[in-house]
Amino acid sequence: MSNTPSQLEEILEEFRDIDDPEEYFELLIERGNALEELPPEQRRPDNRVPGCVSGVHITGRLEDGRVYFSASADSHLVRGLVAIVVEGLSGLRPEQILAVDPKVLQQAGLTRSLTPSRANASHNILQMIKEITRKLTASRD
Repeated sequence: MSNTPSQLEEILEEFRDIDDPEEYFELLIERGNALEELPPEQRRPDNRVPGCVSGVHITGRLEDGRVYFSASADSHLVRGLVAIVVEGLSGLRPEQILAVDPKVLQQAGLTRSLTPSRANASHNILQMIKEITRKLTASRD
């Protein structure tokens, strides 16, 4: 996973070491609980992640050549997935974010105990992060 930024890799490593599904879900929920929620006015249709059953919203800003994300999600488990991606990719340069393998979460085993719809949400979340990054980058050119 050479295109996985070190800060994301560190988070994924925590989950790789867990064999017990209950412990896995507890850590995922704990990560989600640490996510600072988006204010209601930022939970707009244009910030909603398409294809997610639960309401997931992500925003981004470009500051000093780095992208920072904020997010919220209705589901505890999906909020955990969002928190991992936001924490793992915030503060990176756009090219680092865009180089991340779209299947990095699945390859790391992060979606192994999730329902198919929640596992698909992880892919959609990462795709939305990349789309936000592309738009922010295009707006500075």
